[in-house]
Amino acid sequence: MLLWFSMLLFLCLLRFFLLETNGNRRKYFWLIAAGLSASALVLAYPTCLFVVLPISIGIYHVSELENRWRNLMYCLFTCALCGIAWLSYFLFHMSFSNFSAGVSAMFSDGSHSDTFADKFKNLFNYIYDIFPLALTAALCAFILWKILSLTSKKRYAYSLILIIVLAAEQIFV
Repeated sequence: MLLWFSMLLFLCLLRFFLLETNGNRRKYFWLIAAGLSASALVLAYPTCLFVVLPISIGIYHVSELENRWRNLMYCLFTCALCGIAWLSYFLFHMSFSNFSAGVSAMFSDGSHSDTFADKFKNLFNYIYDIFPLALTAALCAFILWKILSLTSKKRYAYSLILIIVLAAEQIFV
């Protein structure tokens, strides 16, 4: 689910970036779809919450000056409303004690007990396995960024950053 929701989020944002250049009103549909995808991504894998910050920065910087906050709010409010709706659904269908017991059981699982430093240290144990993947992801990101910069009127350096963040998410999470 992590891969699919990440790709869906990326494609929605990419479509928004391309529509932002010509002032198309359908860009709001893609912002709302990006908010839904981000919410589903965070619900599928809660540590992906860190992806919301670079997405927000990118939407802010790519948007036209008069629409920056509006575009950002479309995406973030959609994401927040979906998260609140899912949390409400879970709390209405189970008691709070069952919900908190499930969350604590998730965090007591051995795969979630490692700290970030431990995960980072373990990552270096597999650096020879991961390095070709990271290099391939960076190369694909660069090629996709070049294609994007050739096909659109604006140059989106943020798109390269977004692609690298989503690739890093797949590798590190």
